Amino acid sequence: MLSSKVCGEFESIWKLFPDDLNASGKYYISGGTIKNYCPKRNCDSNINKIHAGCLWLFNQFYGNSYNFSSNANGNMNIVVYIMIWLTHKLNKMLNTQFSNLNEFYSKHIQNTDEYKNHIDDVTEYKNYIDLINQKKKIIDIDIKDMSKFYDAFKILCNMYINVGKQGVSKTFLEYANEFVDEYQKLLNNNNTDREDSSYNQILSTLSNDYSVLGRSKIDGKPIELPSLPTEKTAEKVEISDFKGTKTVSTSETQESNSKAKVSDSDSTLPSSSQVNKLILIPIIFVATLILLGIAYKVNNNSIKNIFALIFVIWISETISETTFKRKAKNMKKMNHNI
Repeated sequence: MLSSKVCGEFESIWKLFPDDLNASGKYYISGGTIKNYCPKRNCDSNINKIHAGCLWLFNQFYGNSYNFSSNANGNMNIVVYIMIWLTHKLNKMLNTQFSNLNEFYSKHIQNTDEYKNHIDDVTEYKNYIDLINQKKKIIDIDIKDMSKFYDAFKILCNMYINVGKQGVSKTFLEYANEFVDEYQKLLNNNNTDREDSSYNQILSTLSNDYSVLGRSKIDGKPIELPSLPTEKTAEKVEISDFKGTKTVSTSETQESNSKAKVSDSDSTLPSSSQVNKLILIPIIFVATLILLGIAYKVNNNSIKNIFALIFVIWISETISETTFKRKAKNMKKMNHNI
């Protein structure tokens, strides 16, 4: 469970060991407090600096029996937050060397003496490695997915740090709204499809610590926090046309596509009718020529009148067909322009 004290320790490392790389792609540590934890006091590489920051955090929370009793008892989720911080640092590095925390654990933690040092006057856990093993499943999460929890965790800590404070740049309620937005992004991740996944377990840890803060009081009055989302939202996509760019949900896009398919099928219907008419016209024309030949031989005025009527019908069909083709062509141009 988070607290203002726990978040205060993380706030210290954010100040001493900023999140971002400098222009040359290196992390910067200010002061000697964290540098003392660099392997052999060598802080030249980013890995050594990250290694030092991780050890510093473990020492602050679990370095002795006093720290352990005030932090670890019923509060093993602090290990989860240390792992989130560690993942974020590794993911920010240029040319990230690790696909998940397990690779970093095997190479830089498992066989490192500092993580094996015995915690005095503590019987439940021997050392830092023993603490990490209690949450071993989370280190198999993809490092990019794991690092996505960092923003939500940092916002949540800022809520704990600023709750009830006056004159701060951002109130805890403003942080709360930001946390809800970040939580929704995490909820939309495909890794939440399995309820028993390690990803969901971390999401549940964040949710529980948010709820705990929501049950707190300021000056005797309960804190009213916005509710956390429980369902995924439709993914937003951008569609560009000559009128500009419009952002719509995937459900709207699917509906639009279905309408477009119906429209396309409708536009093809006249073409099939057109083919039938084109087949009929030459048949009428040939039949007319044959009958005209017969009429010429028999010299019958009634038959001639019938032939003349058929000829007039054929001419009218041809004219209407030409008009239809022009309209269809114009409609096709209009659809293309749209």
